[in-house]
Amino acid sequence: MSDRLTLADLATGLSEYRDLFGRLDVFADDVVELVETENGRASTSLRAVPGQPDTYVFEHEGDKFVLQVAEDGVARIRYADDTIAAGALLGSVFGCRSGRRLHEEGSGLGEGSRARDACRRCSRRGIDPLSIQARTDCPLRSDHARLGGLRRRSGHLAEVGARAHRVSRAAYVGVSLSCMLVACATQPAAGTAGTTTDTSATSAAASKGDGSIGDTSSAQTTTGTSGTPARACNGHAALCDRPLDEVTFPTTHNSAAATDAGFSAINANQVRDIGQQLDDGIRGMMLDVTEDGGETVLCHGPCGLGSIPHIDAIAAIGGFMDANPDEVLIIIYEDSTTSTAIAADWASGGRDALLYVKGDGAWPTLGELIDAGTRVVVTAENGAPPPAWFHHAWDLIWDTPYRFHAPEEFTCDANRGTAGEGLFLVNHWLSTDADLPDEGAAATANAYDLLLGRAQACAEQWGHPVNLLGVDFYDQGDLFAVVDVLNGV
Repeated sequence: MSDRLTLADLATGLSEYRDLFGRLDVFADDVVELVETENGRASTSLRAVPGQPDTYVFEHEGDKFVLQVAEDGVARIRYADDTIAAGALLGSVFGCRSGRRLHEEGSGLGEGSRARDACRRCSRRGIDPLSIQARTDCPLRSDHARLGGLRRRSGHLAEVGARAHRVSRAAYVGVSLSCMLVACATQPAAGTAGTTTDTSATSAAASKGDGSIGDTSSAQTTTGTSGTPARACNGHAALCDRPLDEVTFPTTHNSAAATDAGFSAINANQVRDIGQQLDDGIRGMMLDVTEDGGETVLCHGPCGLGSIPHIDAIAAIGGFMDANPDEVLIIIYEDSTTSTAIAADWASGGRDALLYVKGDGAWPTLGELIDAGTRVVVTAENGAPPPAWFHHAWDLIWDTPYRFHAPEEFTCDANRGTAGEGLFLVNHWLSTDADLPDEGAAATANAYDLLLGRAQACAEQWGHPVNLLGVDFYDQGDLFAVVDVLNGV
């Protein structure tokens, strides 16, 4: 089956969801009717629009469409008679500066999805996600496709038809729209006090049907009578009232072992360092902590291949938590040093005040953890209390196996801990035959269909949500989009 798109595919997708999409953006390389030339991409089968370079018109089932090839390699398709794009819709409904800019620039879904990563980092800092400042302070991630977060990696967009339409719509509603809601909530339109926007019906509709991509739950963005936006816990108001064991946390395996932090590519499981991971939205971290030369450090394997002082990692985490008071983080230590050494670094600067102590009974909600100021849950694979916050990991967590070399080897079998009790960690990465990190396999492992499919299968097998979805090289693939679907936001 071909994994390329025809104009008929694009026209059908746009017409089916015209109420949601002002336009569709895809990679020009994926469009059958566009061919590579010396001057870029062109088409010999479409009628060019005079005076508008790289712009063509075509008809499908009685409707006329415009296709424009942009300099960034994106093909944009819209109705020829459409003057209201998705950005205009957002601007008219929410009246915020970001929405108005989308309207004024005639931008649509493409700009909304480009703003996705920027809004994660910028909206809570009061920076307009589409501003010039955002483009420098909160760089966009070019490895996200424009079709509502859906993209073709390793051929996983091989079937375009109805499944692609469902996925793209769900991604738009669950990612682009919620992202814009967060950004817009910082600047509500005049006269909108006391309003509630409920996206539950749209999200549910987007995820239903044959071969649905996942269940969704109600997600609301609410403003009070003073126009103050509702609190967003880990980025979403809908998560504030959920117990910790009903929330999925995007998680990195060997978080500290990043090439950006100076680790050798031989044993690095990530590219971006801990600070950037937190900024990007990572909320679960697996850290290998040991002693090296009398210092408590984070390594992966031989410390000669890379290490960072543990206290520096704590400083980065503490600084992020200070700047983002509505975020909750889970840490799993693979510890080969003492709890006393680890605790000393947390106590430095008073960072141990952030640490949660699990008592008997149910897990607190994210909102309760935030209200108590104990927003970091620490566990250790080998150690145990004291101190009280230094929980033994396998008393609170159970996980899957973690050594896989090909996608067909992935299972949901129980590994460590007591299955069904506590937090569920799904280890999802591929290693080389020598059991070293395999960056070349990350795009395949983290691709939307594979990652979501395995997470949903594991949740169904054990009757429990996946709480920590751990990956290597999270900057490749669709970790955040999958987590949003699992959380129903």
